[in-house]
Formats: sequence, C-alpha cells, structure tokens
Amino acid sequence: MLSAAQLKEKWKLAVAKYLLMMALLGFVIYTFWQKAERDVPFETVAEAVLTACDTERMAEGDAHALKRYYGLEMADYDGVLFYYASYGMEAQELLLLRLRDGADEELVERAVMNRLKSRERDFAGYAPEASALIERAEVVTKGNYVLLCVSEHAKEVERAFREALR
Repeated sequence: MLSAAQLKEKWKLAVAKYLLMMALLGFVIYTFWQKAERDVPFETVAEAVLTACDTERMAEGDAHALKRYYGLEMADYDGVLFYYASYGMEAQELLLLRLRDGADEELVERAVMNRLKSRERDFAGYAPEASALIERAEVVTKGNYVLLCVSEHAKEVERAFREALR
C-alpha cells in the first residue's frame, strides 16, 4: 500500500501530465487554425472585403500611392488591395495586405497607425464627419492578413474579413 506522501506525488505527476497534454493539444489546435487562415487565397478575402465596402467614391491605389501614403512597397506582399478617398475632403480608405511568411508585421502595423494619425491631423477641427470616420476605423490583423477600413461600413467590412478567414 502507498503512503499518503507517495499518493500525493503520484497525483501531482498525473496532474502535471494532464496539463502538459492539454497545453500540447492547445498548441496543435492553434497552429492548425493559424495555418488555415494562411491558406485562404487573397482573392477570396479581397472579394469579401470589396463586397462589404462601398468603394464608389474611392480611387484604386497603385504601388506609387501605397509608397506615398504608407511607406510600403507593394512588391513586398503576397496581395495588396488599396483604395483611398478620391476627393480631398473625404477620409474613406481601405487597405488589405497579405503578408509573406517572415514579413515584418510590426512595420505594417506602424505604417497603418501612422497613416491614421496623419489623417486625424488632416481633418482635425474642420471636418467633423471625416474625423468621426477615422475614429471608428477598423484595424485588424488576423493570420497573415492586415486590414484597415475607414468607412461608414467599417464594421461590416471587418465582419466580412473575419468570415472570409474562417
């Protein structure tokens, strides 16, 4: 028969093994989930985002515009969708990037936040509607995708983005 101390040690060992197995299972599930997000084609996500966002009064950005407004090189990403306000007094903007493996996610997030701050300064004090849109902007990083949406429909765009990555 085992002593109380031996039973206690066996119990601790069993609990430790259980916790280790749960942690390992959690890691495997998380890795699989992240991989699933990375496997979604850019076109699928871009289509979902464009369907939810009204880009009628926006201009489609090219490599030059992306560099000018964000300081980012289009060739550094596996997919880029960029629209910006075509009129100076409007704040709408849509940016969807698919990062390459090993890409500097922090660099992109900094560029997006700097752009938002710049736009806030542009409209502060004289364009309250535009300022309100910027305050309600959606910035989301999920898997290897980054989304920025400044729009009246930002919440819907964010939902469409997340749904596309499921």
